Amino acid sequence: MQTPSILNETRRPSAVETSLAHRPIGWATMRSGEPRRRRDGAGAGAACLMLAVHLLLLASAGATPAVAASDAPPWSRLELVAKKLVLKAQVQVEAEMLSPQAVQERLQEYAEHRGADPHGETMAITTVTTFLGRSSRIETLLRPDLEGLQRCLVESGERARFKTYRFGPEEVVAHRGEPAGAPERSLPADQWSRTSETRIPVEARRADEVLTDAIALLVAPARLSRERLRSGVSFRVFSGSDEQRVSLRETGVEQHTVDYTLGDGSRIHGPRPLRIFEITPQPTRDGADAFELLGMEGPLVVRVDYEHLVPVEIEGRMPVLGTIVIRLEQAVLGGSG
Repeated sequence: MQTPSILNETRRPSAVETSLAHRPIGWATMRSGEPRRRRDGAGAGAACLMLAVHLLLLASAGATPAVAASDAPPWSRLELVAKKLVLKAQVQVEAEMLSPQAVQERLQEYAEHRGADPHGETMAITTVTTFLGRSSRIETLLRPDLEGLQRCLVESGERARFKTYRFGPEEVVAHRGEPAGAPERSLPADQWSRTSETRIPVEARRADEVLTDAIALLVAPARLSRERLRSGVSFRVFSGSDEQRVSLRETGVEQHTVDYTLGDGSRIHGPRPLRIFEITPQPTRDGADAFELLGMEGPLVVRVDYEHLVPVEIEGRMPVLGTIVIRLEQAVLGGSG
């Protein structure tokens, strides 16, 4: 199977990643080499950083934890860009299917917390965003029904930090950490002194709702039936430190001019029919954190290529900058496997 390109990209590692890369692999495993899940939450954020390094090692060795793509989205990589005045943001989104064993190795477990169960194969959606000299990597684990299992953010640059959110039917465990000033920036993440763990109760939801991450809304147009999408699908989306009810509805088909390339080098250019989706958040309380997808606040409009089922444009708003449109530049079709 082809290794995701994000994991192969050449870049200068941060001080944190360099430190982690030189730690024994056994730091996150038992001495026998068999995977071990953390039960107390200690080092969960550091494990996210270790995960990125571990995946790089897998890529260089030609190994991969992915399995057959029976439930994968129709694309395995998207490269998108947003421009506003002289500013430019680049976004890469990759999707792969993980085996049950690989999922268990990545999931964090916490004392007295009942996390959502994988139920077989799991989608790993990795988003890498570069903007104004800062880079963030988010890995979200989703069940095929789009129920969220875990969201792990690692951010480099001036504001190095990690955030791990472990979803569950009754609560979300949020584990955060950052270095306490310049002296700690060269230390492994599990030695950062500024860490916190918060347990956030979630509301009871309808039988047809799943608790998930915002990135699931980019996968939904290819995973759900058009009948459901035209009627409107309700999700419980955990954003920031709050959950919100978010509706996804297909409102029609329109002709729009597109310009992007496929993984084989062919160019898709000119007017094409696009399916139009509206994403409308409904905060569950006053003062709730704003719903965000790829850094944009809702409501949003997503335009999806009718033939290839790839998101061609995502339109929303960003604080200060106003309306932003993220446009597709390249799509690699086909699930991993």
